[in-house]
Amino acid sequence: MLVSESWLREWVSPKLSTEDLADTLTLAGLEVGSIDPAGLLDEKIVAAKILSIEPHPDADRLNVCKVDVGRKQSLSIVCGASNARAGLYTLAALLGATLPGDFKIEKRPVRGVTSHGMLCSASELGLEESSDGIIELEGRPVSGITAVEHLQLDDKIIDLELTPNRGDCLSMRGVAREVAALTAAKLKTPVKFVDVEPQHRSKLPVSLEATDACPRYLGRIIKNVDVKAETPLWMRERLRRAGVRSLGPCVDVTNYVMIELGQPMHAFDLDRLNKGIIVRYANGREKIELLDGTAVKPKKTDLLIADHSGPLALAGVMGGVASAVTDDTKDILLESAFFTPEVIAITSRDRGIRSDSSHRFERGVDFELQRVAIERASELLIQIAGGSPGPVIEKAAVKAMPVRIPVTLRSSYLSRLLGVSIPSAKISSSLKRLGMQVTGKAESFTVTPPSYRFDIGLEADLIEEVARLTGFDQIPEVPPVVRMQISAGEEESLPVRKLEQVLVDRGFNEVVTYSFIDREMHDLLSPHHEPLELINPISAEMSIMRATLWSGLLTSVQYNFNRQVRNLRLFESGRTFVRKGRKIVQDTYIGGLITGNVEERHWQTSAREVDFYDIKGHIEALLTLTGRSDDFSFEADTHTTLHPGQSALIRDGAEPVGMIGRLHPAIENKLDLDQAVYLFEIEMSALQKAALPVFKPVSRFPAIQRDIALIIDQDIAASDVFKQIIKSAGSLLVNLELFDQYHGEHIDFGKKSLAYTLTLQHSSRTLRDEEVENVMNRVLEQLKEGLGAQLR
Repeated sequence: MLVSESWLREWVSPKLSTEDLADTLTLAGLEVGSIDPAGLLDEKIVAAKILSIEPHPDADRLNVCKVDVGRKQSLSIVCGASNARAGLYTLAALLGATLPGDFKIEKRPVRGVTSHGMLCSASELGLEESSDGIIELEGRPVSGITAVEHLQLDDKIIDLELTPNRGDCLSMRGVAREVAALTAAKLKTPVKFVDVEPQHRSKLPVSLEATDACPRYLGRIIKNVDVKAETPLWMRERLRRAGVRSLGPCVDVTNYVMIELGQPMHAFDLDRLNKGIIVRYANGREKIELLDGTAVKPKKTDLLIADHSGPLALAGVMGGVASAVTDDTKDILLESAFFTPEVIAITSRDRGIRSDSSHRFERGVDFELQRVAIERASELLIQIAGGSPGPVIEKAAVKAMPVRIPVTLRSSYLSRLLGVSIPSAKISSSLKRLGMQVTGKAESFTVTPPSYRFDIGLEADLIEEVARLTGFDQIPEVPPVVRMQISAGEEESLPVRKLEQVLVDRGFNEVVTYSFIDREMHDLLSPHHEPLELINPISAEMSIMRATLWSGLLTSVQYNFNRQVRNLRLFESGRTFVRKGRKIVQDTYIGGLITGNVEERHWQTSAREVDFYDIKGHIEALLTLTGRSDDFSFEADTHTTLHPGQSALIRDGAEPVGMIGRLHPAIENKLDLDQAVYLFEIEMSALQKAALPVFKPVSRFPAIQRDIALIIDQDIAASDVFKQIIKSAGSLLVNLELFDQYHGEHIDFGKKSLAYTLTLQHSSRTLRDEEVENVMNRVLEQLKEGLGAQLR
């Protein structure tokens, strides 16, 4: 919300500087993003009056103007504007002035006639995007006064970054109300709101078929409007400072009232309406072309403004081309309505259409404002473009209108929540300054919020308002007093933080991503799961609940790759959402990925890219923490998201609990990832299940190590050999390590060599050589019988 300080001070003028005013708003929750000047014009651009005008002797489209700029002698200025005429007050750039775009004004001949300056258009001064002719000043400004002074360009534009709950501050009057409440300054009414007297009896039938979405609709027919009339400079300038383009009197007036009062409005070409206005939901078979040129097919949840021929506008969002005001329009219908915020929010988000109107309606517009707004718009439009107003047409479903429900506020609860005692009188006065009705005694108040405050519904909301007006900086910092009590830890359940810390210690960074993803990412990573679509998504890109943590992790990889960060180790813990039959299963997982080089570049080492075994090592570190790593196993398997030759299923006993592998190359290409990405995802419940530590004495007797090298088939997993050795060696085996794997020269095709170190030890005596040999022979015999292994 862009706020002109000079306009704001017409409504309320506290004795604060611009900076202090901005600080006051920010501390009260209306954050000021920036403060910018309203315009930067050279001091040599001044108000001027054209005294006389003569045709240029050597150019048909140019004129030579005698101009009064407040000096003893008038200036001769060559001008080609079609609206230049004697008696016109305009702006002149004198010699030495610099216009926006670093254009300097110098004395120069124009077709043989020397021009001593330049008569300026609004676009040349940067006041409008485009304009026809030189600027026309209203009234009779003093010649020679600077443009900055005459147009009040010493004004400041305050950019308010409002939170979604403060839709009441999306207008000049709304911000003024807030400033008055915060500073105790008097709230003024700079304009007199009057009811416009009807000059004819013409009405248009209005039917409310969707009273739940539009319980109040007002309209007014204004005949013989001059739509080609020029919007006065003061209004165009106020619109510009609010960030709105001037588009002609009908649109300018409705935009002006929206900025001034907060009520979005619309103007229809009366001659293009068929028999009346119908406010209804779409039937799902219609199409409408909007003012921005887009053609949409409204859903049945979309509210329409229609006539008996079809839809005219997406209610509260944007008007349609078919009923728009054009240069040929003579009679118009002004619309001022209240639309339910939820309905407009759904339409705006589903369609991806954002407008100043929808921005306000979906946050809540004062439901008692519509008549004031239509009277104000009628008055302004008639002043600017003439016309004959008819009576106000009003349709309302009183039972469907919002109801302001009183909220109880307890002084004791407020003191406990804020940590400070605030006098009852101050509580009451603070809430009354915000326009609330307050009744009750010192210990308990009954508070009814005004019609423009949709964010007040709980006792906590009222406490926040009291805190804001008191000043958050005025509430003392009181450290909480907590009685510490040591609770018994559950040794058989690992805390999530401990698992996460293992990954952090191994160089991972934790990310926290949204549980909402777009459909394309879901279909890419979880095509085997039915998409769980949100009824009311934040946006089209966040419409599906994630079925895997990999969606957010890969989005983070894309984000980092776009910023030249190539070596990544990321993890996230959180829930996934999968539909199984009629139920939605929400399981908690921990997932992660690695990509890039194992280590950062260094002159002492050569770069090595991460591989499958790097990610597997990180997972094994997690499994080791459980104290039951032997219960887990890795089994070659396939997954639609993973590389078919570099993926594995993680089992806890016989139960599948996770997946590991390289991202499928086709998905890497789809996501524009130009280097390998390795992923894992494991059920949190499996990792949290820990083995209870059991004491085991350390043997005092020496251990004996034996190495064996085996030749086995290429497709036999090392883990299968591992299990066979453990089974065959029995209780004397205390440690087993794989220290070499080889295939190539001197090894037959389809074979590989695996070398293991076996550590044997007895707990109560020294092992004899024949016992060791018996164990080794038994191991080799079982390996030969079970796996076809041969000693190398």
